[in-house]
Amino acid sequence: MDGMIVMSIMKNIVPVIKVVYKSKDGNWRGFCFPYDITCNAISKEDAIKKLTGLVETYEECLGQYNNPKHLMINSLSDKEDSDVFEKIWPIISKKIANKLKTANPTKYSNFLSSQSRISSSNNIISFSHRSLACAENK
Repeated sequence: MDGMIVMSIMKNIVPVIKVVYKSKDGNWRGFCFPYDITCNAISKEDAIKKLTGLVETYEECLGQYNNPKHLMINSLSDKEDSDVFEKIWPIISKKIANKLKTANPTKYSNFLSSQSRISSSNNIISFSHRSLACAENK
């Protein structure tokens, strides 16, 4: 799945999706799309905490450069992360599309974040999403 095509929902809104799931190896794994930031942890709570810290640090750096799109949008490099994302993308995209109907970048970023959980027989996945307004391409 090409994330750059999938995420072209609106020109200046880039959804930031954090996902934490139970990996095939038995540990908890977290990733953030579209940044391709990842972490591993023993517990779900630890994975959420680590991932949140990594994303906050990355976004602080992005902010220093006015959120350039070329540093914001990356494909997921881990195969298992990509498989999980592909599985949950239909659910996430519907939630995002519903929120974008009346949103502008600031409103979506500040007020329309949400957190959800998906359970299946062999996987427990939590995800949250919000947006980050990116710089216009010049």
